Amino acid sequence: MRDDFTLYIPNSFTPNQDNTNDELRIYHNGIVNLEWTIFNRWGEEIFYSEDLNSSWNGIHNNKVVPNGSYPYKIRIKSTNGKIKEIFGHINVID
Repeated sequence: MRDDFTLYIPNSFTPNQDNTNDELRIYHNGIVNLEWTIFNRWGEEIFYSEDLNSSWNGIHNNKVVPNGSYPYKIRIKSTNGKIKEIFGHINVID
């Protein structure tokens, strides 16, 4: 069975303030609700948003996070009411 939504999550971004690829954004279609959480390597939440159009600039505690791989969890609700959780990793590169 095919999903009734599309979701694209880039796997890397470079929050080094050079105005190129500085923010991580989720691209989607057919989604009415989204919860997005990013964690550090110890499992602590470093970013959370329920805004469908939010982005993360790599900042946590007023500093750009170090280079590395950051796990995420996304919970979405599609236009037909299906709920799905998606897990992955984001690479932060300077």
